[in-house]
Amino acid sequence: MANTKTLKPKYLETISLEERKRLGKQGGKKSGESRRRKRAMRDLMADIMVIPLEKGKTKQANQIKNLAEVQGLNVDTETAIALAQVKKALMGDTNAAIFIRDTLGEKPVSQLEVDADVNNTSAKFDEIIGQLGGEGLDE
Repeated sequence: MANTKTLKPKYLETISLEERKRLGKQGGKKSGESRRRKRAMRDLMADIMVIPLEKGKTKQANQIKNLAEVQGLNVDTETAIALAQVKKALMGDTNAAIFIRDTLGEKPVSQLEVDADVNNTSAKFDEIIGQLGGEGLDE
């Protein structure tokens, strides 16, 4: 059986229920502010990405027939960045290739799945603690 007393921060025992609620509410407000700031930055970046590089009519990416045709065309910032990354990747820049892969949504999963017998592990852990005489658990 796990010792749940050691899982709680010590300071929570000294704070009243009302104070914990107030701190939780305050944290929720700060979290909302942070999400709003991040969304505003994403929206700003999305707006910047469609700004043309030069005055005049822009050529859309789906209108470009080949990469050799791109030189000197007026395209939006997003298209220019994407084309620059493709050019760098073609020149052997692996970071540009990774950027392209990730942008296409083909980023490999970066999760580690652990398959373990929790009940057996817990029992083994309790056995080790028992062998140590439970020293240091109350500190």
